Parts: sequence; structure tokens; C-alpha cells
Amino acid sequence: EIISSNGFKIYPSPSDGNLTIVTTTDNLPYQISIINNLGQSIFISEKIDTERYPVSLTEKIAGFYIVEIIANKKRVLIIQKK
Repeated sequence: EIISSNGFKIYPSPSDGNLTIVTTTDNLPYQISIINNLGQSIFISEKIDTERYPVSLTEKIAGFYIVEIIANKKRVLIIQKK
């Protein structure tokens, strides 16, 4: 399944820990942070200048994670890791 919001797509969801974030050039550059269910940031990117960005959460436990994408304004997407 692909999760889509405000010009960003995240797939697959649920994920085995490897996921991809895709956007258009209109949203470049952007930054992402991934937050666990305790509200802790487990991943924070630098400025991203590419339309396709792979993320690996394979070392993290299964559960729900919030992906916060900061581009022109904040966007929040939710993913699930198997």
C-alpha cells in the first residue's frame, strides 16, 4: 500500500523496515524525522534534495511510527513496520 499526502508518498506500508519517500521537485528541499510511539525521534535527516529518498528502519522494533516531513509547511504521515 502507498500512503500519500500533500505531494509526498511513502511505500510500502506496512513495511519490513525499508521504505521509500517520494515527492516532486515542487517540495524540494525537505527534511524528515521519524518518531516512535513514545514521542522519541529515532531518525532525523539532513536537508534532502532528491525526489526519492530510501529509509531503513530494519534495526527498529515493529510498530507504528510517525513520519514528519518538513517542506513548505509541516506534513505528517503515519507508517507501520511489520
